[in-house]
Amino acid sequence: MVSVTLDGKKVEAVEGELILEVAMKNGIYIPNLCYYPNLSPIDQKPANFVFRGKDKIENQSIGHFDGCGICVVKIFDKMKGEFLGRACATPVGEGMEIITISDELKEIRREKMEEALRNHFKFCITCKQSHGCDRIQCINNYSSEEICCDRFQTCEFRKIADYLKIKDFNDFERKNLPIVNEGLFQWDFNFCIGCLRCVRACREIVDANALNFVIVDGAIVVGRTEESAKDSGCKFCGVCVDVCPTGVVKYTEEKLPENKWRRQLEKKVMPPSSEVLLEFVPTNLGIVPESEGVLKLYDQEGEIIYIKGTPNLREELKAQMDKNRETKFFEFEKFGLFTIRESELLQEYLQEHGHLPKQNDELEELF
Repeated sequence: MVSVTLDGKKVEAVEGELILEVAMKNGIYIPNLCYYPNLSPIDQKPANFVFRGKDKIENQSIGHFDGCGICVVKIFDKMKGEFLGRACATPVGEGMEIITISDELKEIRREKMEEALRNHFKFCITCKQSHGCDRIQCINNYSSEEICCDRFQTCEFRKIADYLKIKDFNDFERKNLPIVNEGLFQWDFNFCIGCLRCVRACREIVDANALNFVIVDGAIVVGRTEESAKDSGCKFCGVCVDVCPTGVVKYTEEKLPENKWRRQLEKKVMPPSSEVLLEFVPTNLGIVPESEGVLKLYDQEGEIIYIKGTPNLREELKAQMDKNRETKFFEFEKFGLFTIRESELLQEYLQEHGHLPKQNDELEELF
């Protein structure tokens, strides 16, 4: 064990653990994209070529790719001095001091995120109606096929952009990259951000080499190692679908059942809400108005567990404190037509998660 300092707080860690993993164990979120539990950090050389359908794409660079850089932190080390490093690739050592949040780091992370955005749609990141969008009628008159993917409401990339407050992109451009249908899977490379999670998962978890990447005009291009999925050695396990942070690859039929590879995947920690949550304690009752509105209750992990419209926010919150032991945080919104607002928020949650918050009764709320 070693002693390290995270944002001024001393913690114990196993020597050699990655900074990112130590931070998460201690409740500190560091924005990250190419990182995924159980996968190695990125430091890879490109292949000579990859296939996207029948298109063979040659590599144009002799360099290597070392990740998105969004998880950058400032590190003070007795041997190396002060430097900026990737939290997903830097192991902790005795006496190390780590700063995970500062104005300098925020700016670097935004720059890195903007680099990733150059190879992705901007519209779904900046649209003011993105939260709760039904992907049926676009307020800007685009079709959902043009600008949205099936993972629109659960897109990790969009959640990180929201957390970093990336809202400066207003242009929309579809590159018309190939959409490859392989029977069981469909790949829409217009959504690929080159994080290489699918490439590493295929190699390290499935022990296959069905996916790889090349560098073209400075950008990462992911594809099959051979023209067809079968020839590339694909085991049709679905791991690539599960680890993708956007909507590049999807099942063309119902989701595959669990298998020995997918069971090895761990759940990745998502960015916390960019909103400021209040601690669920009696002393915070005083700032809650006695007016109509909607409450959102959260558990220890910052997950919404209950949404409730009420004619009296303070009284409803007090009642929840008397009976609800699972709630750790809350937020409220004053709203005159609170029943309508409650319905909107529940439908938004249902669309994003496929179910209602666990303390909301589905039959009661929907019917």
